[in-house]
Amino acid sequence: MPYGALLRFCLCGYFFLGIIAIIFPPLMPQIIAHFGLGLASAGLVFPAKAVGSLLGNLFSGITSDVVGRKPLLVGGALLQAVGLGLSAAAGSWPVFLIGFVMMGFSQGAVSAAINALVVDLSGENRGRALNLLHGVYSIGAALSPVVIALVLGSGRHWREIFASAAFAWLILGGAALILS
Repeated sequence: MPYGALLRFCLCGYFFLGIIAIIFPPLMPQIIAHFGLGLASAGLVFPAKAVGSLLGNLFSGITSDVVGRKPLLVGGALLQAVGLGLSAAAGSWPVFLIGFVMMGFSQGAVSAAINALVVDLSGENRGRALNLLHGVYSIGAALSPVVIALVLGSGRHWREIFASAAFAWLILGGAALILS
């Protein structure tokens, strides 16, 4: 695949990672009310995702060198879709948290694989390419609450937002399978 198309795919993937990084906070009031949680219980979502992300990063750093970037991109995107879908369909708070651990693991795995792929593609321009990549992540993270506020303003439920994000990650996983 040509350098430009693969780099655009990586940028798109990192944009989606930025969006997912900030999906919970704007939805927190609805989710707390839905599950009848206190703030301490709701706050468990942050360490759950962080532990998953740590494990995903540790797993994918070495694994992507052994099996390649593509399996981690495809598998990570599909796992992200499953984690989002599980959280969207969760009937209980512990199941919701399991979805967030999966999302964190996926985020760590996909992030490491995309970073490694961008470094592989960029030769001497690694610094510039990584700066662009992380800038795109920040744009996704900045836009996520705005988009969520607009969607919530239209009367949508938090589960629909999670389900829509899961669908987007399914598409990204399919694109990774085809493109990378």
